[in-house]
Amino acid sequence: MEKQTTICGGIMRKKVTLRNNFHNTTSTVFAVDNVISSSSLKRARKKLCGMGDCLCGDIRGPQDKIIDICYSYSAGEFAQVSEK
Repeated sequence: MEKQTTICGGIMRKKVTLRNNFHNTTSTVFAVDNVISSSSLKRARKKLCGMGDCLCGDIRGPQDKIIDICYSYSAGEFAQVSEK
């Protein structure tokens, strides 16, 4: 759920809430220019499900935004955020 959009030096930052409906947990991260960084995604996944042996899928269930998990050799794993 987008709660806040700010523009700092031409860079658009918005809050995005990620959900896991298996554990009923949420995590709010900043998307900078509609991209959630690798470190923010890792931190959010740990908050959504901190169990190492769980198969819930971390980001799970209905989301307010479309979250595409991407991989880049230089940046590692990151998420692209877009409107529904």
